[in-house]
Amino acid sequence: MSWFTKHPKTRRNFFRKAQLLPYRAHRFQNQNFRQKTKLPAWPLIIVGASIGLIIALTSFFFTSPVFVISTVRVEGAATVNPIDIRNIAETYLSSSSWLVFKKNNRFLFDTKDLQKELAKKYTFSSLEIEREGHTLAIVFKEKVSSFLWLSNGVSYLLDDTGLVIRTTTSEETSAIMNPPILQGPTLDGTLIPEPVKILVFKDLADMPVLIGKTVLLENEVKNVRTFFDALQTAGIFIESFELNRSVGAWLKAVTRNGYSILFDPNSDVSKQADNTLLLLREQIKDVSVLEYIDVRFGDHVYYK
Repeated sequence: MSWFTKHPKTRRNFFRKAQLLPYRAHRFQNQNFRQKTKLPAWPLIIVGASIGLIIALTSFFFTSPVFVISTVRVEGAATVNPIDIRNIAETYLSSSSWLVFKKNNRFLFDTKDLQKELAKKYTFSSLEIEREGHTLAIVFKEKVSSFLWLSNGVSYLLDDTGLVIRTTTSEETSAIMNPPILQGPTLDGTLIPEPVKILVFKDLADMPVLIGKTVLLENEVKNVRTFFDALQTAGIFIESFELNRSVGAWLKAVTRNGYSILFDPNSDVSKQADNTLLLLREQIKDVSVLEYIDVRFGDHVYYK
């Protein structure tokens, strides 16, 4: 056996050699074991500090007693109870904002929101709401009313345009329905002026009533007052007016003597008043047996 047979010549593997060269040069690395690059810590520190500062400033401005509205002052009440106004304001101030803070903070307080809350119960001639340090000042002027509206067991005051001003308490309603009689001279010798009669309307249909909305047209309110004054001047006193808008726009005036007068407030009320007085003067001898007078149809007057 020759030497060449015992020791065969080793072949060169050029492919294997080509693969070993980049491996030894560390050009191939396992991605699972690659060392991750560390991010700098200062951006996280800045973000954390910024969030902490925002939270601290928010807590300071929205919870600090320096910015809290602590008292409410009410001015201008004549017939309205100022305690009721104050209670509405304090309830609003103690309500939540953003589920965490209170609206008594000057940055969260909204004048328009409080005005809306007050408008649910009152209609004012003027209303001013201002912050004065830790005090909330509510200054208003009441609307003048000479009309009482009764509907569904609740009484309301109306202004001269038929707009609902507010509800009245049972004591106020009783005083309006049965006003005290003032007699005698004043300190300067003059007679006590007769107060403006508050006209009472009874809604037989019990229609819904909303504060700040109208229940009578302005011309109807004016004409009812004209009709009332014309009859009162002639010695006929009207206790109340009844209406049922589900059957018509006419009114029934209930007199102190027990009979009623049916009239139309959208027609010539002066002519209707004149026809009423003419009938009472020339046709009716005994009003105690009179049930009603109907003057709604021009010159045609009916009675029973």
